[in-house]
Amino acid sequence: MGINTVYSYLCHWVLARVKASGSEYFIKLPDIEFGGLLYGERNYRVTNRGFIFERKSSLFCEFSIGKDKKRVYEVKPKMKFADLAGGIFRVKPDLGEKVMGCPKPKSFEGLKPEHIIETCCLITGKWYGDIFFDNVCYKSKKEGPFPMRAERLKYVLPSDSIWREDVIYKIWKNFEVSNREKERLENLQRNDRKLR
Repeated sequence: MGINTVYSYLCHWVLARVKASGSEYFIKLPDIEFGGLLYGERNYRVTNRGFIFERKSSLFCEFSIGKDKKRVYEVKPKMKFADLAGGIFRVKPDLGEKVMGCPKPKSFEGLKPEHIIETCCLITGKWYGDIFFDNVCYKSKKEGPFPMRAERLKYVLPSDSIWREDVIYKIWKNFEVSNREKERLENLQRNDRKLR
């Protein structure tokens, strides 16, 4: 028996200090889901919400990735897995105590309308691509300062699941042959289990 999908999330707030300004940022990154570890295509995606809180100026950034409930910012009616929506807000100073009072970021429920003094900007885009602050693009996977590109492993072991015939046919979009190969492999595994 194996695990094909693993979820990763930070258990505690991350504190980042900027020496030059004296600012402190409390950060909770979104969760990460790793899939296709044993079979299928290897993939990862970012899910749920992330928070960044700067106590000195009472600025709070909250953003959702993927299918999340509507929060204090507008989201598309049908957010897909890669969609990002959020905002940067000036909040009441007592929110800092509530944020720091939550022992784990998972227990913090996010901003509520009564926490907000003003909306500084709204964020939209894709977590892996273009990100817009008030409809101005600041990061683009095509034109940004650090364009994203996929990295392939130079040396892959022959036993790696990417060499399975059903996976190869699935990549080639030949789903009929892929399903046939997958069933053949599953039958081999069942027969092997019977012999143990």
